[in-house]
Amino acid sequence: MMKRKNGEGSWGTKTIKGITYKRFRSPEGKDFYGKTEKEIRQKYKIWKEQYADKNIKKELKTVNDIADEWLESVKKHIKATTYDGYEYFVEGVLKKKNGYDLGNMQIQQVSDVQIQKYIDYLADSIAKSSIKKDKSLLHQVFKYAKKHGVISDNPMEDIKIPNDDNIVKKAKEYVFISTEDWKKLEAEECRVWSNNKRVYGNNAKVVIFLLHTGLRFGELTALKWKNVNLEEKDIFIVENSPIIKNRDINARTKYKVDETTTKRKSSERHIPLSNKAIEILEYFRNKYPHESSDHVFVAENGSLVDRSNVSRCLSGMLKAAKCEVQEASPHDLRHSFGSELIKNGIDIKVVSELMGHKDVQTTYNIYIHILKEQKVDAVSIFNR
Repeated sequence: MMKRKNGEGSWGTKTIKGITYKRFRSPEGKDFYGKTEKEIRQKYKIWKEQYADKNIKKELKTVNDIADEWLESVKKHIKATTYDGYEYFVEGVLKKKNGYDLGNMQIQQVSDVQIQKYIDYLADSIAKSSIKKDKSLLHQVFKYAKKHGVISDNPMEDIKIPNDDNIVKKAKEYVFISTEDWKKLEAEECRVWSNNKRVYGNNAKVVIFLLHTGLRFGELTALKWKNVNLEEKDIFIVENSPIIKNRDINARTKYKVDETTTKRKSSERHIPLSNKAIEILEYFRNKYPHESSDHVFVAENGSLVDRSNVSRCLSGMLKAAKCEVQEASPHDLRHSFGSELIKNGIDIKVVSELMGHKDVQTTYNIYIHILKEQKVDAVSIFNR
């Protein structure tokens, strides 16, 4: 841990091969080691005489300055959705004026102690997953600074995430649609008025399709007819259409739909279709003339289905059907798909592949409560 001393830089200790040395980080961001402060001050004096002219002439920059440079450097090398997330970290987290203002500190003088205080400060307002993400991005900012000679050492190396008990905002719990609610939703989608006209439109069919396939919403909106095989009863997920910032200066809307590849390579996958899913696809195929490159799921007016409209439709269906779960998002339907598979004994590796998860551990973490129930049921055979 480094401590400020008399405005002359940061002092601390570091153990190297079992020997503890005093450590001094100069205002220029250079580290010096020795057994005594006197020894270190002498090293620092010599260094300043030999190299200070060149280094002191460097423009002193804040963490925010370097974060802006780093953001610009990665802009053309990452997906638009990823860039939106990075930009939010810089503009919406690091540059926030309230709380612990790390961003306006001169990056050459920032110590590991100050960074740890900043990460601990984040624990008062955001969840653990967000803290991990922000720590990772901050590490990239300092790595960029070191690579370009702004600082000599990266103070992020030993920064720790606060203990779960000290994180105020707890992780959001997953919402799962039970088997009983699943059946109620399917019945609700088929409900008709007294004049024999269906109550719900295309958005309700999207709700049921998500339940039967476990797609991410962006994967659903990106699905094109060329990747639908009704004869083989499967779909091929190879594209994604997330919502991104509209950076066109003449744009009328703040956000737009992006056409891109799947979230990651493992997200590319074939998904076998249930009879209900096939029925829904046949409805869209027969009602809306299309080319192979056209999107499958459209609203009644032929435009691409909208997430907020589907969310409102789902909310209305849950309430009208008197489901146990009264509030859920389209993404919760994806988790309900995986939950139903595991409850019915499908191997978790198969579930992971159908969901397009990065690895089985991701699947395990989401459905751990169901797996625990299965373990209890498994052991109960001995009671019989």
